[in-house]
Amino acid sequence: MPQLDRGFEIFANWQTVVYCLAIYFLTYVIRTVVEALWKGAKDSNLWNELGLHCGPIGTGVVIVLLVKFPWPMPIADVPAAKVMYGGICGGMSGFVYGRIRAWLGVAADSASPAVQKFASKLGAKPSNPPPPMKAEEKVPETKPEEKPADKN
Repeated sequence: MPQLDRGFEIFANWQTVVYCLAIYFLTYVIRTVVEALWKGAKDSNLWNELGLHCGPIGTGVVIVLLVKFPWPMPIADVPAAKVMYGGICGGMSGFVYGRIRAWLGVAADSASPAVQKFASKLGAKPSNPPPPMKAEEKVPETKPEEKPADKN
């Protein structure tokens, strides 16, 4: 067990936390830019199923390759280990972000208006939104009933 404790001490430190926060912020900026330039991104399965899930992992790997940083000592001189560290930290950053958004979506269902506003700014969706109506299910427009004319 002492080896496991030592490994935890090496990787659960301020460098890892700062690195994961950097991944989050860079991924958020990239996501915002892509969604602003590509108007159909939010409706695209490619973006929702691939881009949003692989984005943090790719960002973590790119940061490892391009940025000088005080990496944890066991991986500081091994490029393959740094790439793996970047991918794992990126994956965890994306996972935590997804869980927080899901939690805020659930919290927004029954919370105060302030929490709902905060959750909507982060992009959290309610956990059980009403289903969209199909075109054939839409309520037909009704005309106001005419009053019968008085025969007096």
